[in-house]
Amino acid sequence: MDEFGRPGESVPAVNPADLKILWDDNHNLEAEHPTGAAAAMNVWKNLFSPNVDIVAVAYRCRVLSQLEMFWVGGEPSKDVFEAAARMSLIRPQVGVVRKGLPFDFEQLYVEVLKNKRGFAP
Repeated sequence: MDEFGRPGESVPAVNPADLKILWDDNHNLEAEHPTGAAAAMNVWKNLFSPNVDIVAVAYRCRVLSQLEMFWVGGEPSKDVFEAAARMSLIRPQVGVVRKGLPFDFEQLYVEVLKNKRGFAP
């Protein structure tokens, strides 16, 4: 088991609001400390909804951040956070070389397009 859970296990769905909170907090931290900074997971406990799976929220936020290179300007819309909060995710196996993203991009894209809002300018 690593800091993001057991490899090969499904990552539980999370509250999209918690995912957005962590996304914003991470971006604020980066803006305040451009040379790098980190926050311990237990620091976020008071920010999230009760009984949150902080590990799942952190992992989903990390995965979503891999998509940042694909949009220009703006922030992910509410629809993106909702889709990313519930999309199917499996924690990667140790020592297994993965090709591509750690999730089904097409599935995420379809979920986002259901509301036709995608990435907000």
